Amino acid sequence: MSWLETAHENVLEVDDNWHIAYQWSPAKTEDARTILFLNGLGDTYHAWASFMPKFPNFNRLQVDLRGQGRAMENRLKHDAETNFKIEVQTQSDDLVKLLAHLEIDSPVDIAAYSYGGGVAFDFASRYPEKVRRLAFIAPYIMRLDRSFPLQRLWSWQWSTARHFGLIPQALGNGLEHAYETFLTAYMNQRYEERMRDPAHRRVAIDLTYGIMKFNAFDVLDKLPDRSVFLLSSDCDTLVPRSLYREFWRRLPEHKRGHWTRVEDGEHLLLEQKPDVVCEWLRGVFTQDART
Repeated sequence: MSWLETAHENVLEVDDNWHIAYQWSPAKTEDARTILFLNGLGDTYHAWASFMPKFPNFNRLQVDLRGQGRAMENRLKHDAETNFKIEVQTQSDDLVKLLAHLEIDSPVDIAAYSYGGGVAFDFASRYPEKVRRLAFIAPYIMRLDRSFPLQRLWSWQWSTARHFGLIPQALGNGLEHAYETFLTAYMNQRYEERMRDPAHRRVAIDLTYGIMKFNAFDVLDKLPDRSVFLLSSDCDTLVPRSLYREFWRRLPEHKRGHWTRVEDGEHLLLEQKPDVVCEWLRGVFTQDART
């Protein structure tokens, strides 16, 4: 008997042999707003379990997207060699299918952590009518090996040189292959402590390559007005503070709610500071937007 027949989670087929898993917890009142919780890389929607009782007056929707939790396990059982280099646009479109399946027509609030932040940026920019408020917790903004402006300059110079044939094709291909090999090894080492299963690490690395194609700076002007709230840690060793500062500076003022910085903690705020994150989310979703 397959896990689809035995698991307690709800599942939705979003494509041929692709499923997402979700937990739907409705409020007791019919006019309640909905909070959609989006996971970090390598997490499952169970990471939000302790938050659910804190929002009894909201409909709560937790989801494992492609490459996460039960959705990942189901796909690996179908095909262990599946390529999980999934673009955020695909993840966003799956969310649209899920909301339609649940007949959720009103704009939702989104709590998006790390990888889920990248998905939320794309979803809100392409479907702004479906979003009321965005609560980003240490979100993905752009690929981290280009998080500093100088790195972006080097990347542009390299691409320009290759475009005009200033670098021999064989040399360019070889160097880019070597760099990808380095990145894969680095990510494998970075993810090893949290993901002991090599198959799960391979999926996380694939998802990272998939989201690398997305840059939130390209969609800032398409986000709903007064919708963006940001929580970050000043001790984050994964995402440099300068990237969040650049993000907030480039975010149009009429899109901003507020930015809160945690002095301690790390990138894993959901695990390290759950009470802080929960209270912050309660403030974002229950108070009026403010600058």
